[in-house]
Amino acid sequence: MKLSFSTLACPEWDFKKIIDRAKEYGYDGIEIRGVLKELDLAKVPELNEYAENTKEILNKYNLEISCIASSCIFTNPDPKERKKNIEMGISHIEIAKRFNCNVVRVFVGRLPKDIEFEKVIDYAAESIREVVEYAEKKQVKIGIETHDDFCKGERLNLFFQRIKSEYFGCVWDVYNSLYEGDKLTETFEFIKDKIFHLHIKDGDFDRGYKLLGEGKLPIKEIIDLLKEINYKGYLSFEYEKRWHPNLLPPEVSLPHYVEFMRKLI
Repeated sequence: MKLSFSTLACPEWDFKKIIDRAKEYGYDGIEIRGVLKELDLAKVPELNEYAENTKEILNKYNLEISCIASSCIFTNPDPKERKKNIEMGISHIEIAKRFNCNVVRVFVGRLPKDIEFEKVIDYAAESIREVVEYAEKKQVKIGIETHDDFCKGERLNLFFQRIKSEYFGCVWDVYNSLYEGDKLTETFEFIKDKIFHLHIKDGDFDRGYKLLGEGKLPIKEIIDLLKEINYKGYLSFEYEKRWHPNLLPPEVSLPHYVEFMRKLI
């Protein structure tokens, strides 16, 4: 298994500093969720017009982009809004392909009020299918995250039943699943054949995040389950300082994660 971190942990770092610190701290890769104030990765120059220069630096440091983490959601009842998110997904697939990155993360989204549940699932799946079909052509995987109203494995499985593709799976944010009441093995049984990428964060399940090992995340049990399926992908540290500025600085949180995890994997 390999280690990366989400750039949510370092919202004030520019791209060069992100890469430099990833190398310094001993990471294998970087999950790109945003750079400085920009969350639309199609607007980040280092991933687009300056991509060749970025690839040279990554290669020099023996680093990968572990995941392109988009902001796509597909539960909006407005077809025009869903179309915009399909287009966003496609643009992020292009970025992933450019960097030989295997996974693009998308969200399903929150359930809108006053719309029948099955109807939402059907139109969301139809939109996600369009993204997956494009991803198949580029040989890039699409992972829906355990997030918002779709943290539980049973709900993700509704999409796996509707969209059959080896390029369609999930990004398992274990903390989110546990927070919403799923047991660890419950989620795992639904998604174990579909895990493309993991988000790892720790806390007391009251949205108060802590350094890994200081909260209630059963990290050893998680790793044991992953070893059962011979998981070789990334365990990506998602320390959400961008959304919670009071969290510890990346100079503390990021090296701690590597030191802690190398002892376990």
